[in-house]
Amino acid sequence: MSTQEQSHAATSVVGVVDQISLALREQTVASQDVARNVERIAQMSMENSEAVADTSRTAQGLQQLALLLEKQVASFRF
Repeated sequence: MSTQEQSHAATSVVGVVDQISLALREQTVASQDVARNVERIAQMSMENSEAVADTSRTAQGLQQLALLLEKQVASFRF
């Protein structure tokens, strides 16, 4: 193999290594984006769960008020 061929081969290898390096950096950025999005989804899920629990407590309170009101209205019936 001539010196020129060796130089060309080395240049090709460097180019391939650069491409691999760039691809790895892009993959790292994409992986970080996915991780952030998964974290956001988990946070939103937790917030949604808390909202559902609040709604359930409110519904139970309203049910108790409705029962109390029904009893009070029943006392006015003849």
